[in-house]
Amino acid sequence: MGVEAGEKYCKGEVAWEEVRRADWHSEASAFLFDFNDETDPGVALYVAQVKQKRDKYERLLVPSSSYDQQTVRELLRDAAYFANFALKYPDIRFGKNSRRNMENYGKFMPLELFEVMVSGKAD
Repeated sequence: MGVEAGEKYCKGEVAWEEVRRADWHSEASAFLFDFNDETDPGVALYVAQVKQKRDKYERLLVPSSSYDQQTVRELLRDAAYFANFALKYPDIRFGKNSRRNMENYGKFMPLELFEVMVSGKAD
């Protein structure tokens, strides 16, 4: 939801108000994984779903070894925060804080976009 809303806003397909609404929901999703552990029924459901399709999801990460570097809950937390971060794409400034965020959430991004965001150099 967050990534899609951010993309649509960048293309001029939705108004900022829609992005703000998506931001609220996207941040709430991130908080689910950030402030609860695997004993929470919602978290446990998502963790089980990701574990069932590990091969599929592992191949999508950049690099694929990111899957083994943290727990599935932590991976889901980072994915949720990435979706929330994507909503802020139009306002990203290439600075130290943005670089840290992009390095953390870049595993979910297409490599070409990640390189542009980290380097701060667009064509």
